[in-house]
Formats: sequence, C-alpha cells, structure tokens
Amino acid sequence: MAFQLLRQIPRNMISETVCRLGPWLHIDFLSRLPFEVCILILSFTSPETLKAVERVSRRWRELAHHPLLAQVIFLRSRYWYNVNRVRRHQNQTSDPSVLDDPPALLDPSKLVHPIGKDHWDEEGKPMVNWRSLLFAKRRMEQAWRSLAMVANAVSGAHREAVYCAQFQGDRLVSGGRDCQVKVWDLPTNQCLRSLSGHCGSVLCLQFDPAHIFTGGSDSMILQWDSLTGERVGQLEGHEGSVLGVRFNREFLVSCSKDKTVRLWDRASRNCLRTMRGHEVAVNAVQFSLRHNLIASGSGDRTIRIWDLERGDGVRTMEGHGRGVACLEFDGRTLITGASDSLIKLWDVRTGGCIRTLEGHESLVRTLAWDGLDRIVSGSYDQTVKVWDLRGSSSAPTFTLNGLRGHYGRIFKVQFDATRIVSCYQGGSILSWSIPSPDIPTDFLV
Repeated sequence: MAFQLLRQIPRNMISETVCRLGPWLHIDFLSRLPFEVCILILSFTSPETLKAVERVSRRWRELAHHPLLAQVIFLRSRYWYNVNRVRRHQNQTSDPSVLDDPPALLDPSKLVHPIGKDHWDEEGKPMVNWRSLLFAKRRMEQAWRSLAMVANAVSGAHREAVYCAQFQGDRLVSGGRDCQVKVWDLPTNQCLRSLSGHCGSVLCLQFDPAHIFTGGSDSMILQWDSLTGERVGQLEGHEGSVLGVRFNREFLVSCSKDKTVRLWDRASRNCLRTMRGHEVAVNAVQFSLRHNLIASGSGDRTIRIWDLERGDGVRTMEGHGRGVACLEFDGRTLITGASDSLIKLWDVRTGGCIRTLEGHESLVRTLAWDGLDRIVSGSYDQTVKVWDLRGSSSAPTFTLNGLRGHYGRIFKVQFDATRIVSCYQGGSILSWSIPSPDIPTDFLV
C-alpha cells in the first residue's frame, strides 16, 4: 500500500516526502527499551553478530561490549568453567584487550544482575572478563569443527582389551580384561597405581574424588579409596557379570548379565531394591535423581524407565532392531546406541523416538553426551564419531577412524571441552586433544 501511495505522488514531492518519513522509518528501538530488555534481545545473537552490532552506533556498541551480555551468552554454552582459573588467566595475560573494562551503561550500584551474582564485586564491576571468555569459547568451537585433533596414546595401558575408562581433570582410571584397575596421570601418561581385587575382567567403573566403584565379570562391585587405592568395600548380590555402574552422593545403580537392575545405598552398600523385567542381559543403566527415574537398556532390544523410589516400571520403549548396548539419560531425553548400528534420541515423557543418527557400520558400544547438542560415539567398526545435534543432518560432523589410531573395537569414550578419550580392544587408551595454543583453555573443567 505504501508503495502504491508513493507512485501516485508527483516526482517533485518524493524527495520531500522521504525526508519527512525518514525519522519514522529509522527508529533505534534499542534506545527506547529498558537496559535489561536490550540485554535479553542481544543475548540470542552469535559472537559474529555482536561484532556487527557494535558498528551500528555508540549506543549499540556500549550494549555489545557490556560484560553482562557476554556473561549471559557464555552461560548458555556447553562449557563448565572454574572462576579462579579464569581470573588467574586474565591476570597473567599480556593481551591488553582482555583486561580492559567495557564501558558501563548504568551506575553500577543500580545495575541488576539476573544471573551470576558471585562474579561481580561490591561496586558492581565484573570480576571476570566475560567478553574475552565468550570469544575464547567461540574459537574453541571453530577448533572442534576444523577436525585438527591430535592423538596421544597410552600404549599398552593394559595387557589386553581396555573395557572402561573415565577421566576427571588430569586423572584417569581404567579397567580391562587383565582384571586390573589402573590410575593414570594424563599429562605424563604415567601409571600412578594398579588396583588388584577382581577375579575377572573389569567391565565398568566410575569414580569421584572420594571413591572408585568397579564392576566385573566376577559378579562383584568393588569400592576403592580414590586417594590411596585401598579396597574399602564390596557390593554383593548380582548373579552375573556387572555390566554398568553409575552413582551420585546417595545412591549407586548397577546392571548385570543376570537381567536385573539394582539400586544401592552408597554409604551402607546395602541393596535397596532389585528391578526385574528385561528378558536378557541389561547392558547399560543411568539414573536421574532430579526426575526420580532410572533408565536401562538391554539385549532384548528394549529400554525401560523405572521409578527410583518404588522400583516399578514406568515405561518400556522399543525401536532398535537389535540389542541396546549403551545409553545416556538426563531424565527428559534418552540417547541409545545399539547393535543395529543406530543411535536414537527419545522423549522420555512420551516414549517416542524423536531422531535417529546413522553413520556407524557396526554395534554402537559407547556414547558420551554433553547434555545439550554434542554426542561422541564409539563403535565396533573401529571409529569414534562426533555428532552436532544443532543441525538437521543425521550424519556425524566428523570421524576419528582406524587410520588415525584405533585398531580394534572401541569400548568406551568420554569427552570435555578440549579432548576426547577412548579405549579399545588393542589394550591402549587414546586421548584426542584440540591443538589450541592461542586459546585459553585452562579455565575449562
């Protein structure tokens, strides 16, 4: 309609009309909105868009540089961080842009910080340069997508296949077919101690700063002191190989070849309840205390959801063509890998499969998930694949294959912001790291 009106105006009046309408057609809406609303709107932009925003006007530049905006965007990311490490890095850096305080829009005493209050001092000034942190994270994302990952091998970590491994920081614990549990220092690849106690293969494990729990083909779950390596207890009850253990501060849940899932009290090591329903071995288990649910996957091709308090079955999900070998679970979303070479994502509330990822050529033995949009999987086809759930494609974003280190079935993978750790049939452990000397990564945990 506006175009039709302009066509009817005499040519000698068009210029005058445009001049009069100009101020109404070019309204800076951010200058008319409250500060908090502006921050909320801009928080949905990418770091690249922020660079364009700061070139629009002085007002937009001040908004784009405000530390609260960078903090909101960063805290939506997948990375966990250590504030003390961040401050130490930013105090030691020689880059002046990292230490410059962005311009403040408001009186700091009047500024309302909706999140992260612990990261602001009494005067309302940021104790962390969130903008620097945000762009470091972005460079890390680009490094992940560049495929330039370097493998560091702990050769001969075990005499035979390494079935399970977990790392926290620089400490890694592994278990293998040689019945041994080993504790490693990742930067040096040095074995700190070997723990003997199982009479069969060590098939699964988990550890925290206090304890290591391991499950084996001898039907036993053993508990070790993380600092000394001393064996401090055992959990008895399973009548077949223990194939999975997961725990938190209160509970431990395990699954076994005896077709059962068991819930244990961590402190007393007493079995609280046994869940039966699977027809063959239960290969994987995970629980969500927040949602009061346990998820288990079995060779009978089903995934079962259990009520943690009562032990009752809540839902049974089917969709894989062959047995389920591994799973990740947060209470709302479930991710499974199976012998049919597929990875499936499920909505726990409805029980429906919401997405299928294809790419492996054999059994998907292990999965790791960051809880958001990245999955790493390992398979008997000797590959590790990385999947980005933000895209519409069901294919992996890149693959680490046998030509780059794996020469056997892969049994376990885990990853954090800067590396992927995998263990496999050949008896070695591989740590795939992102070569990023120009990116500050010591703040990531």
